[in-house]
Amino acid sequence: MADYRLCDVCDGKAFYDSNLDYEFVGQSSCGGEKITPDDCTRVVGEPPTEFFGYKLQYLGDWAVLCKNCAKTHKCVIVPLQDAQSGEEKRG
Repeated sequence: MADYRLCDVCDGKAFYDSNLDYEFVGQSSCGGEKITPDDCTRVVGEPPTEFFGYKLQYLGDWAVLCKNCAKTHKCVIVPLQDAQSGEEKRG
């Protein structure tokens, strides 16, 4: 299952991701700079740790649902200040 991006709800296979160009914390990037947690993508809003994280091109944050979990769950994008306060803006 290491070549799959897993569902953030059930940990089941969501899509095959082995062709994506992940760069991991501690490795050197293509330009020779060492990848730090500040360079890395958030996963479901959670920041990377000092020991594990990855950079994936221009991706800043992502959440993934498999087809089955998408029947009962959804991904929502909110501004960070609203997400931190637990409030959701209504339009």
